[in-house]
Amino acid sequence: MKLRDIIKNFSTYVTNEEQLLLDKLPAYPTRYAMFNEREKFVADNLIRKSLILKNFNNGDILVKKNFTQEKDQYT
Repeated sequence: MKLRDIIKNFSTYVTNEEQLLLDKLPAYPTRYAMFNEREKFVADNLIRKSLILKNFNNGDILVKKNFTQEKDQYT
């Protein structure tokens, strides 16, 4: 059982800039290389917060929204 399952009403705080990047990300995996340097920095922060996932596929780095986190409301 995950801690998240035990604690209800758990919210993750995001900055305005992080929220803009989350809104910009599509539901399907996107190449990490397509982001500019600032977006990569913001994406790394979102990866640390587990709001987006980083996957390696045939030498490419892909990022996508973490749908288990998306159910909760970001504040």
